[in-house]
Amino acid sequence: MGKGQRAQAMKWQYLEAYSSVKAGGKLGKNGYRVLTLNNQDYRLSEGLDFLGQQGWELTAVHSIDEAHGGELSRIRTLTYLYIFKRPLDE
Repeated sequence: MGKGQRAQAMKWQYLEAYSSVKAGGKLGKNGYRVLTLNNQDYRLSEGLDFLGQQGWELTAVHSIDEAHGGELSRIRTLTYLYIFKRPLDE
């Protein structure tokens, strides 16, 4: 940078998505984790791939609650908040 020039601060766009367990199979014994985006559920890995292809970077994961407790087919039933960011187009 030349004299008198300042670095411009990067501007970010943020996205929140929730991850929870969906019961499937006979008597709901085959649970799997989903990521909910715009009221649509994606299997967790598919949702993360989808967001990654759109330029979103996962920045944080927070546990929301333990209201359901226990496990469902060895998948924790906790709900998580995933926070993503990507550069804001100017």
